[in-house]
Amino acid sequence: MKVLFKFITLILMMDLSAEQIDIKEISENLEKSKNRPSIESRYKFFYNSIALNNTLLPNPSLLGVKSIGSYAYELDKSVLEEFIDTSIKAEKLYVVEDFDRSIKFTDGKLIIKFSESQNLEEFANNNSLELTSDFSAINTGVFKVQDFSQIEKTILNLQAQKNIKEIELNTLNPQIQKR
Repeated sequence: MKVLFKFITLILMMDLSAEQIDIKEISENLEKSKNRPSIESRYKFFYNSIALNNTLLPNPSLLGVKSIGSYAYELDKSVLEEFIDTSIKAEKLYVVEDFDRSIKFTDGKLIIKFSESQNLEEFANNNSLELTSDFSAINTGVFKVQDFSQIEKTILNLQAQKNIKEIELNTLNPQIQKR
């Protein structure tokens, strides 16, 4: 309720009218996020999947390829893999199904918040991870799993460590579009 109150206060400060904001939808989304399960049971991983931005494709409506927003994806890769051009270094995305049954994409990175200060490079080496972003000032790091097919096992191993406060999968919601 505090979050909703702060949000409404922010809206009032921005001179937005109540008609422009769907309070019921915001409240429902806040309630959903409170009931969100922990990471190990939150996602269904499609290990043989692939997702690409439509800009990498010659034709965005390829036979057998599904589409959400500006992304094309396959749960069992076949057609899209030939469009990964290593020269432009497009990051490969995988498909995951969130607890609310929505489709999201991930690059296989984990956002890890630690209870106390941590040598993130050493942590990455000790856990077969690659450090991609260092936010030591807030005891957080972004790490890429070396083998996506082992991501669930990696998450379980990390959760057993006492110095880890929170783990979140780095996901992209393809239904949210740039404006």
